Amino acid sequence: MTYFSIDESIENIKNPYTKELFKEVYSSYAMGNYRSATVMLWSVVVTDLVHKLKELDSVYNDPKALQILDYIRFEQSKDSTSSKWELETVKKFHKEINFLETFEVSNLEYLQNMRHVSAHPVITSTDLLHSPTKETVYSLIRNALESVLTKEALFSSKILDVVFSDLNTVKNTLVTFEDRERYFIHKFLNKMPNVLVIKLIKTLWKFIFKANDLDIKANRSINLDILEVILKNRRVLFLEFLQNEKKFISDLKLEDDLKEALLDFLIKNRFIVNFFEEECVQTIYAIIDDQNSEKKYQIIKHQRIIDYINYLRTTDTRNFIITNLEILEKNLLKIVV
Repeated sequence: MTYFSIDESIENIKNPYTKELFKEVYSSYAMGNYRSATVMLWSVVVTDLVHKLKELDSVYNDPKALQILDYIRFEQSKDSTSSKWELETVKKFHKEINFLETFEVSNLEYLQNMRHVSAHPVITSTDLLHSPTKETVYSLIRNALESVLTKEALFSSKILDVVFSDLNTVKNTLVTFEDRERYFIHKFLNKMPNVLVIKLIKTLWKFIFKANDLDIKANRSINLDILEVILKNRRVLFLEFLQNEKKFISDLKLEDDLKEALLDFLIKNRFIVNFFEEECVQTIYAIIDDQNSEKKYQIIKHQRIIDYINYLRTTDTRNFIITNLEILEKNLLKIVV
């Protein structure tokens, strides 16, 4: 069984209000009031889910979140005492926004059932009110923390639609790499779990280097900047993606603008060539050597900067551009340092 600590998990609860509510659950559990802890735990989970919906709606303009909030408001307006919407909301987090896995929904359904038998006068055959065991409540608490409370609202995989819609909106306002980096890190990247960042990298790679419809072409520049932002700020995760997706990244699309986008990316990140399958590398080199290709791309073929300098000494350097000069300067600084 993997390591787990309630105390450490409390510090990872994302919403400050939820964190304070959960401390009541933990206090009841620590004092042996397992029935009270179970009843309160369900309320904390539902409250936190509603807060996540409000964050997705107000901060990220997620239409799915708004739909679920409207559903809750409608159900409450019909019958303010009914709790029917609570479990249905859990299911919507699974079916509509992919926030919960199937097994997590099952665990939360069990929590709701335990909440009911702990809160209502269900009499056992021995005429005693039901009380869950310490072990059961511990398991319920762990499941709630791992499935809901310690997750960012952005854990939903469908939030990627919101991310790309947002980037489309700001692309003409935020035009420099620095502005785009600052904006994206603050609004999205710092709140994204690793699994979602991996999905975003793969989607960006597809949009930039594999897809060519009009909407995607219009956003290629900002998408490429965001890919660079992730590489710069989540480098280990990016390398993990490259290592695990060799076949995907090696499936080259050879339309002119897609080739150019890939080569422009590789100029700044020559090491990535090492992650392609060998046949793909040879194709990339053939594209670079084609007489119609710009000579600036020759730098991609030289992993050692000294080899590129030797190449420049023996060839026509009229196509040597400022980007290549910056690359040389950075490499020389590394050598000096």
